[in-house]
Amino acid sequence: MSGTADHSIPEKRDLIFAAIESERAYQVKRWGVRQSDGSFEEVPKSVGEFITYMQHYMSEATKAATTETGAFPTLEQLRKVVALGVACFEQHGIRFREEPDVINARDMLSAGPTSPCIVENLSGRV
Repeated sequence: MSGTADHSIPEKRDLIFAAIESERAYQVKRWGVRQSDGSFEEVPKSVGEFITYMQHYMSEATKAATTETGAFPTLEQLRKVVALGVACFEQHGIRFREEPDVINARDMLSAGPTSPCIVENLSGRV
């Protein structure tokens, strides 16, 4: 890892988030219930169910990492895991990290505050 900033990170992050959005759309169509208007509604799952599915795909990622050539098969599984985490947050809500000050782990100096914000439930369901 070099000491220079990678200015392409925001562009990469946009592509990463777009891939996660694409995976979420796939998941809803694959596992959702078809509505009369042709759309799909996701079936609610508990946090524990999401964790179980995520663990399954992490195991698949580990298997791919140890048996497949190249990173792509592993990254395919990891995309599923991340999208399942997003789905869990969509259904159950998410809290932003609340740190009054971030201490950098490398130099132990302040890196500045984070902005605390709370989003209790993004889906409207309880």
